[in-house]
Amino acid sequence: MEHFLSIWINGGTYKNKRLLNESTIKFATTNQTPTLNLSMGLGWHLDDPRYLSNFAPSETFFHPGFTGALIGGSVRNNFYFVFWYTIQRLKIFIMIHKGCCSAD
Repeated sequence: MEHFLSIWINGGTYKNKRLLNESTIKFATTNQTPTLNLSMGLGWHLDDPRYLSNFAPSETFFHPGFTGALIGGSVRNNFYFVFWYTIQRLKIFIMIHKGCCSAD
């Protein structure tokens, strides 16, 4: 997950290789559903306080999983997060990485 999210934060590059165009990242993390009164990009929720409360900065993109995962990040604020948990086993793993994403 860390590598996947770092690609989005680094403008589409990983280890100096372009994997996504910057325009793709911008388009996917821009609201595609404004007429539906939602804030959804392409595969990403955007700035939704139902999941992130008011703790996340604006321009945060994320995707919640069905079984207890939540991943996301912010290009503008240069951070990403991974939150894994399972209710059945009461295990929680949280990874938050700020200033994470150098271009190398």
